[in-house]
Amino acid sequence: MGLTMEELEKKIADVVNAVAPEVVAQALEEKLKELDKPALRKAIVDDKLGGKEEEVEKYEKIAKFYKAVIEGDVATLKVLSGSTGAAGGYLVPTELYKEIVGLAHEQSIVLPRARHFPMKSNALDIPARGTAPNVYWVEEGAAKTVDTAMNFGKKTLSAKKLVAIVPLTDELLEDSIVDIVDYVNAEVAEQFALEFDNQALTGTGSPITGILGDANVNTVTMDTGKTAFSDIDADYLSQMTDALRSVALPGATFIMHRTILGKVRVLKDNNGQYIWAAPAGNQPATIWGYPYLLSDKMPALSESGADKAFVAFGNLKYFYVGDKGEMKVDMSQEASVTEGGTLKSAYEYDWTLLRFVWRVGGLVGVPAAFSILKTAAA
Repeated sequence: MGLTMEELEKKIADVVNAVAPEVVAQALEEKLKELDKPALRKAIVDDKLGGKEEEVEKYEKIAKFYKAVIEGDVATLKVLSGSTGAAGGYLVPTELYKEIVGLAHEQSIVLPRARHFPMKSNALDIPARGTAPNVYWVEEGAAKTVDTAMNFGKKTLSAKKLVAIVPLTDELLEDSIVDIVDYVNAEVAEQFALEFDNQALTGTGSPITGILGDANVNTVTMDTGKTAFSDIDADYLSQMTDALRSVALPGATFIMHRTILGKVRVLKDNNGQYIWAAPAGNQPATIWGYPYLLSDKMPALSESGADKAFVAFGNLKYFYVGDKGEMKVDMSQEASVTEGGTLKSAYEYDWTLLRFVWRVGGLVGVPAAFSILKTAAA
């Protein structure tokens, strides 16, 4: 005969009571641990990282840091960053620094190709050759002349503050932390990459002197009367390649705005052959046999004017980047930012503003490794 419901419940209770209390407690604790795992881990494993444990842990640390910044969790920030915030923001964890800088390298044309110098302070002196040493032959046993021709100067890399401000709306904050991490990392990296390229290519000295603004690079000036970018021709571009030191030519590229490329693609040499060649196999498209890079930070055709540099050619490994290897972030819900020329309050627009500061600098390390094309003054 079957058991009644009451009898079954009694038997179950007897079995439970017979189990050692510590065993029950341990089993319950394990279950609670499983239930306590954040949804973040599952989202990362399933949607982003394919279950790679080390990547999950890195991503979770980044997410935990962002959460602490947004919530003002000072204790957690101190543990994750090692910074008290007294100096104006918290140092981001190494994992977040590498993530943002890595994404910036992917979007920049200068950062991944430049030579990088780690900096322990805000300034780093780099030896720069002034004049070359004399080289001469001597007879066996003859006296050697003391060389007084060679001298060294120096270039100073200065770490400047590159700032990115990212607004988080209340609606975005209501989404998952995974969405916030992806959004913020991408926004910060893009802003850093574009502004660094802007300074490295066209900066005039505040804060960086870029390739077009460096008075010591080789300059090809268009003939009198050629005051418009549209006056560009094949000979000028050929002269730019001739101006470089031979050792800089391997790895050298043209750099220009996409609207200038539109003019270059129809230029021909003296034999009627186009100087632009389409990509073939693993080879990129070229101009006079050299690859090119396009940047919206270079002067566009619409910015044409007299006495103005607008095309560069050179080897970007001779552009030097100094990086202190640190980045700080802080948060405000009361500050104001300028958007489209209008000052907007974070409080008024329900924003949480994250401000990132990257200490980085750059300079043209070897001017002879670059040439620029400039329109005529008149």
